[in-house]
Amino acid sequence: MLKKAQTMNLSVEEGSKAGLTAKEMDRGITWQQAHKMVRADLGPFNWILVNADPHKTELHNAGAGSVMQMKESLDENEVLYGLLRMGFGKGTFRRTKWIFIHWSGSKVGAVKRGKANGAQGEFETKMGMHHLSVSSANLEDFSPESLIDRIKRAVVVDGGDGKDDDGISMEAFLAALAEEQQVAQEEFGAGDGGEKKEGDLPGFEELVHSVQSPDQPFNWCMFAPK
Repeated sequence: MLKKAQTMNLSVEEGSKAGLTAKEMDRGITWQQAHKMVRADLGPFNWILVNADPHKTELHNAGAGSVMQMKESLDENEVLYGLLRMGFGKGTFRRTKWIFIHWSGSKVGAVKRGKANGAQGEFETKMGMHHLSVSSANLEDFSPESLIDRIKRAVVVDGGDGKDDDGISMEAFLAALAEEQQVAQEEFGAGDGGEKKEGDLPGFEELVHSVQSPDQPFNWCMFAPK
C-alpha cells in the first residue's frame, strides 16, 4: 500500500517535470505539429496552448506533463486556448478524454479580453472534438482532482447511470500518464531526472494535501516536532 501511495504522489509531484516543454526544447515545433501529438491517443505531448488570435495562431507552449505542467504556462497577462488529453488506464484498458481549455488571465485588459474571448468558437473548431470544455481565470480549476471530478460529472450526464465513470480515477490517470511519459521520453529523450528513492515519504505539504483530497492515496499522517 505504501509503495502504491508513493508511486501516486511522486507521479503527481513530478508530472510538471516530465521532460522539457516545446519552448524549452527550442526545436521550432509548430502549433499544428504539437496539436497532432495531443490529438493522438498516445502521442508524446498531452497538452497544448496557443495564442488567442485566430488569424495568426501561434504555439504558446506544449508538453508531456499533463495539467500539472500546463498550469505553469498559464500567463495572467494572456488569453490562451488549448487542448488537454487525459488518459485513464493502460494498454487495452486505456480510456482517453480531451478537454478544451480557455484561459483568460486576470491581468488582461477589457478590450483585449473581449476580442480574444470572442474567438472561442473558432478555437473550439481548431482544437477539434472534446469531451469537456473548461473556461476559467482561476488556476485552482486546473488541477488533476478538479478535472477528474468534472469528467466524472460529464460522464454521468452523457451516460445516464454513472456506470461509465468507474475507470475515471486518480490512480487510472497516473497509470496512463506514466505510459504517456514513456512515449515522450522515447520521442524527445529523458527528462531532467531528480527521481526520489523508493521508501522516501513525500513532504509535509504533499502529505496534508493527500489526506485532504479524496482521490489521493494517503488517508492519515502524523508529524513529530523537531
